[in-house]
Amino acid sequence: MDGRYRITRRNGYAGGVATYTATHLVVGRNVQLELLTRNEDKAKRRFRRGGRLLGLMNHPNIVGLYDMGLYQNEFPYMSLEYLEGHTLQERSEQGGPMAVHEVVRIAHELLAALHYVHERRIVHRALSTSKIRIGADWSGRETITVTGFTMSRDLGSPPSSSFSSPDQTALAEFAHVAPEQILAPESVDQRVDIYAAAVALYQLLAGQLPFPQTTISELGEAIVHQTPEPLSHHGVPESLEAVIFQCLEKNPESRYQDAHSVRVAIHQAHPHG
Repeated sequence: MDGRYRITRRNGYAGGVATYTATHLVVGRNVQLELLTRNEDKAKRRFRRGGRLLGLMNHPNIVGLYDMGLYQNEFPYMSLEYLEGHTLQERSEQGGPMAVHEVVRIAHELLAALHYVHERRIVHRALSTSKIRIGADWSGRETITVTGFTMSRDLGSPPSSSFSSPDQTALAEFAHVAPEQILAPESVDQRVDIYAAAVALYQLLAGQLPFPQTTISELGEAIVHQTPEPLSHHGVPESLEAVIFQCLEKNPESRYQDAHSVRVAIHQAHPHG
């Protein structure tokens, strides 16, 4: 890859971005490569913009960016921190519902990362359980890392549409999309990340996504118009359920307006997480 990396494994493909594990040939360390395979100028600009925004960040729960480049002088790629462990999507699929105290601990780290991002007027816009990895830090403590910033937006830039209907293989990703990303994608702000974080927490607590629909059209209709099954049916305390469901409100004005407020509310609802 670009004469600097040797690809050792292909990890996945979503939204026109292929991910690989690779080794930097000079430094010798493992990295994750994200390669944009789409050739549209708009997609390339968005990908590069996401990389530049990620390069401005330095947070223990946000993936580090090492480098950016062009493959075959045409397709942009990012070289990212290599992360051990697995995604929260994989954790949910393999292990089913997680204990409340585990989810609350994950929530505190996730919301701290989002608060950091939003304080810099950046919106992730594509947060999902597949873009949150869980693994051990240098001390052996389990921790999460937010990835997937190729769709992120600087709120200081002019509004632009960032949403296009995904194919069937991206159903789990689409399940995290907020109603306004479907209805008015050109005007989204940090509250879409709050919605997406709540979907992730719901999935971890219930062992399933808020809406069970199996086609893109049905899922979109449910996101805009339906209410998920109560988390109390899965043994979740009503105080914690209330916080998550407020984050899942259809109208962004009815949600918590910032990630720090959600973090405080979750601590109050479950102070021993």
